[in-house]
Amino acid sequence: MELSIKEIISLLGLLSAAIWFYWTQKFKPRVEFYVDCEFFQASSDSDNLIAEIRFVFNNRGFVQHIIKHLELSVHGLIDESRIISNEKKQNVIFKDKIFDRSSVVPKGWYFWVRPNVNQVITKVISINKRHSVIRVIAGFSYTDPKKSRHTAQKVFQVPNNNV
Repeated sequence: MELSIKEIISLLGLLSAAIWFYWTQKFKPRVEFYVDCEFFQASSDSDNLIAEIRFVFNNRGFVQHIIKHLELSVHGLIDESRIISNEKKQNVIFKDKIFDRSSVVPKGWYFWVRPNVNQVITKVISINKRHSVIRVIAGFSYTDPKKSRHTAQKVFQVPNNNV
């Protein structure tokens, strides 16, 4: 079976498109990102708990990523009898600032996430037991923090919130 010039050109075009698609997809950022939190009680008579916040990166791509911009903000609810919602966004408003939005990565530092690796970065903060629930919002960007960001948000029940 002989192929005509037209069929060879069509096959080369199809092969080129497949290679281009594979090559461009191979180097795309493909990181799964979520947050988790665990609470620890330092002493039974303390009004505060230690919260270990975990930023979990699962690199599903083929390229190592450098994380220079990783932000965290933590807000809490103290009086859940007065839960207020933002009607426009339909979100519960957490009024009490526990950890104001700021970078977790020290200036001049960075974290890297290798391909096919589950990388966990932690931040330890103090939470007052009066909070019944906290909301953790985290975000990172691959390069420029002003262009695109990946964010994760999760609500956690604070244990032993009886003071």
